[in-house]
Order: sequence, then C-alpha cells, then structure tokens
Amino acid sequence: MPFFASFRVRLILLVLLAVLPALGLIIYTAVEQRRQGMDAAQENALRAVRMAVNNYDHLIDGTRQLLVTLAQIQEVQSQNIEACRSIFTNILTLHPVYANIGAIRRDGQVFASALGPATWTNVADRSFFRKATNRLDFVVGEFEVDPFAHLASVHTSHPVFDKRLLRMYGHPLDVTEH
Repeated sequence: MPFFASFRVRLILLVLLAVLPALGLIIYTAVEQRRQGMDAAQENALRAVRMAVNNYDHLIDGTRQLLVTLAQIQEVQSQNIEACRSIFTNILTLHPVYANIGAIRRDGQVFASALGPATWTNVADRSFFRKATNRLDFVVGEFEVDPFAHLASVHTSHPVFDKRLLRMYGHPLDVTEH
C-alpha cells in the first residue's frame, strides 16, 4: 500500500496545509511587532535624549547668565569673602541643581565657596580653569565627580577682568538627577 494512499496520511497532510499558512502568518506578525517595538523604543530613547540635551542647554545658558551677573555684584568684585559666601549659599539654597558656587583668583586659589573653607583649594591644574584662562570666555568643563560635593558634575566658569586682574566665578552643575 503506497504511503499517500492511507486516509490517515491524507488527513494529516490536509491539516498541515491548512495550518502552515496560519503559522507563517503568526511568525511574520511576531517578527513585525518586534521590529515595530524596537523602532518605537529607539524613537522614545532619542526623544528622551533630545529633551535632556535641551534641558541642559537651558541650564548651561542660565548658568552663564548667573556667572555674568555674579561678576557684576560689588561684594563679589571686591572679593569680600563673607559676603560672597552668603550670596553663594543663598543661590545654592534656591537652585539645588548647582553642587557648589565659588570664586577663584587668577592663581587658581578658591577664595570663597558656598560649601565653605574646606573647598578652598587651588584649581589651577583643573581643565575647566585652564580652558577659561586660555579662552577668556565662559567655559563648560568636562564631566567629573566633584571631590567636595561628591556628585557627578560638570564645572562651568566665567573669567572676570577688573584692573587687569582675572578672577573666575564658577561652579559644578550636579548631573546626577537632571
């Protein structure tokens, strides 16, 4: 008796012929849905990155404006340490996005800081300070962990000229949650 002559074999072949297109359609649909899901996830991630970049652009612009404004305050220009610390501390309280705010002399010595004297170190060897003194303009430094605030941050600085003396006003931006 030939193999295909059996009723049972014919029935199985008929069922397979009916099920195979449906199985192919299920597999195709699953692959297509996976591709669409990956495309949507990629699009959402790109949208989130664009929003984050836009937020940081606004934050950096606001930071530049803050530093330029600080440079115009008489107490800051005269390097009044206590007045500077009070101003910087108030700003830090109002704007917790800043990890610290400080003023730096031409030699790189921090002379006032919102976080207090423990942070008054020399930053002459730090990249943000070197860039600002070389460019003589507002500078956004590189990503690093701030040694005093213990936060992931990006330092910004703005040089100020007063009677041929260069001073820097700068602070790190806390980038841990923003």
